[in-house]
Amino acid sequence: MVDLTQHFGPATGTRYVSGSDLVPLGKRFTAVITAVDVKEFSETVNGKEVMVPKVILDLAKRNGEEWPKQACLTPAKSRQLMEAFGGDGDHWVGRQIELWGEKGVMNKRPIIALRVAPLEAQPAPTPPAPTPSAPKHAQDWSPPRSEDPGEIVDDEIPF
Repeated sequence: MVDLTQHFGPATGTRYVSGSDLVPLGKRFTAVITAVDVKEFSETVNGKEVMVPKVILDLAKRNGEEWPKQACLTPAKSRQLMEAFGGDGDHWVGRQIELWGEKGVMNKRPIIALRVAPLEAQPAPTPPAPTPSAPKHAQDWSPPRSEDPGEIVDDEIPF
């Protein structure tokens, strides 16, 4: 028996959200990361089958309702979120991201790509306490404030 349920979800295609799931194209959908895992996938690279690790995210709307599909991130998307949230996936839980679909090209073929961006970055590091000999500007230092992305009214999942 070949268990296809581990690779394909019920009636909706794959178990992972794709850019074409997020319509209309370009509309950004907010999600909260509820779990982070890493799975290896077999891919052909330069004619050879290799195992490629990918980050898998469980997502929810801000009201706690789970997304029906997980997000499978490419290594580049994973690095993008690591820059914002740090290298410990456990610290990603509870963080908000935006996902949207966008037209793109891969291997000279048109695609609808999944795009991901962090809504918030990890807090700025706390500076060391000023010493009495520190210049005045160092004593007045405060971490930069991130801009509030504003209230996002529509975070409905389109699928």
